[in-house]
Amino acid sequence: MNWSRFFDEAAMMVKPHPGTVGRPRRAGGPASPFRHEAGFTLVEIIVSILLIAILGVVTLGFLTNLIQTNQDASGQNDVVDEVNTALQYMARELRNVDEFSWPMHCGNPAAACVVNTVYTRIEFSKDVEVPVDPARRDPNVDDIVYNLNGTNLERTSGGITTTLASDVSGFSIQEIDSAGAPGVPTGILEITLAVTRPSPDPAVSFSFTGTTAVRIRNSLPVLNIAFVVDDPDNLHGEREVDYNNHLQNVLGHNVSLFNDDDHSWAPGNFDAVVLSGDGGGSDDDWLANAAVPILTLYSQDYNEFELGTNRDTNGEESAGIVQAANHFITKVFGLGSFAFDDGEVNTPDKGYITGFGNDVTCLVSYALASRAKLLVAPSGGLLADGSTTAPARRAFLGMREYRESGNVLNRNGLKLFNRTLAWVAGLG
Repeated sequence: MNWSRFFDEAAMMVKPHPGTVGRPRRAGGPASPFRHEAGFTLVEIIVSILLIAILGVVTLGFLTNLIQTNQDASGQNDVVDEVNTALQYMARELRNVDEFSWPMHCGNPAAACVVNTVYTRIEFSKDVEVPVDPARRDPNVDDIVYNLNGTNLERTSGGITTTLASDVSGFSIQEIDSAGAPGVPTGILEITLAVTRPSPDPAVSFSFTGTTAVRIRNSLPVLNIAFVVDDPDNLHGEREVDYNNHLQNVLGHNVSLFNDDDHSWAPGNFDAVVLSGDGGGSDDDWLANAAVPILTLYSQDYNEFELGTNRDTNGEESAGIVQAANHFITKVFGLGSFAFDDGEVNTPDKGYITGFGNDVTCLVSYALASRAKLLVAPSGGLLADGSTTAPARRAFLGMREYRESGNVLNRNGLKLFNRTLAWVAGLG
């Protein structure tokens, strides 16, 4: 008998199943089915719960911080955007300021702006050009006011107030000078705006400060004006008192009063002469050849300069030969006939003044049915006689009276006066 083969087969018969290695079977019955299923012990379950809780706390904290960071960034961005938007809006409007028509005023009460002085309120007009058609006029151009009211930066125009920025912690505007000319206006405005806004977290606030600078289109310098009147000690109540006040307190010029029959003063010491007296040729002829810009408000003075009707001869206007330029005049209307001197200058409707083209009916004779009330001659240009050369700029603006029968010259009439004076003085 092959015993080696016998023992090998016997060993194979008693070899355990792989799934029961090391697990002795209980005699007398089948193995329990629960013995073969995997599971977690109580310790494993508790450890797992703790790990999940720790991970949740960490994740929640991260998400909370992320949300708070986003909220803070959004709040800060809102403040930055609000400051920049307000500064850009103000710079855009102030860039169109035309002080030749109407000067800026600062502070409250409003007064002439002082260089290098910080203000929280500014008032200005931005109409450089106004459409010929009055119906197309933008009413939102006059008396624009920027004002810090509490913590709101407000813009007021035409009786309507809007808020440019809220939660304002600082606002300032000032005209700066140049390094080479301390104290001299430059027309450059520096604007600073700061906003500080609270957040839901009392310990956190959003703040931003922005600064910009803008140069206005037409900056009005201080002029030395000779104001020639009937009697400096007794100014004409309807004309000279108000024009003198306007020249000094509204336009901010240095004004010297002279009697219209006083020939002792030197016209060359002034930037411009404004004539309001009603003296005849013997009083005013001596100024006719002066190389100084002259604006006259009274037709008789104007006539003596041969810019209009020659009062001493036939009373006729020589139309169409006065050299004129229309680039300096703001197109303004609704002046009212009461404001104009209804004197001898009343017949140029038979022809146009060269240089104005079709606008002459609107600019010169709109208010008085084709009566020319604004005539100009540039330096070196021909006067109305067709042969005399103007030694300096000359202008006649038939606005003799500032007030008449209770009526007061309106804003548009004063703008026409301001603009004409600026041209006479060589600014436009």
